[in-house]
Amino acid sequence: LGGTTYGDTFIYAGGGEPDPKVMKHERIHTDQWATWGEAFGPIYLIDLGWSHLTTGGPCGSTFEAQAGFAEGNYFQCV
Repeated sequence: LGGTTYGDTFIYAGGGEPDPKVMKHERIHTDQWATWGEAFGPIYLIDLGWSHLTTGGPCGSTFEAQAGFAEGNYFQCV
């Protein structure tokens, strides 16, 4: 299971502890938020939307690629 990161906060709805690989992935998203600031949210959504339009899924997302597809459980992109 995964979650989402907003700023430096990881939101996780799964039971128990999140997978350490997913946490590594989300820490990279935290760094992306720190780099881009509040603009990261809309920029990320545009990037992900463009990826879905052009590839049919998250595999074209620059930010997801940087965070690691396998670590984020995007196995279709590996």
